[in-house]
Amino acid sequence: MNKRILLLIAAAIALIVLTQGPVADALLTFIVTGIVPGTGVALPFWAIVTMSTMLSLIAVVILVDDIALDRQKSKASSKQATKMPRRRYSHI
Repeated sequence: MNKRILLLIAAAIALIVLTQGPVADALLTFIVTGIVPGTGVALPFWAIVTMSTMLSLIAVVILVDDIALDRQKSKASSKQATKMPRRRYSHI
């Protein structure tokens, strides 16, 4: 839980920094048109689409892996809680 809070705070700070000043304009120009800021170089559309697809795929893989790990941990903890030793009640 603490890891998620730290990631949320880091994402909020990054969003604030990116939206202030010319950084947001340069980033949006690069994403939409493919023009590298500060140069006259323009990337072809297929390179932008490929990068966007790869970044989206990486984000989905990370999210699915995190969800699977959380489910695996919750299943392991629920199995451990339900299995009580029999000898605990044998001496009553």
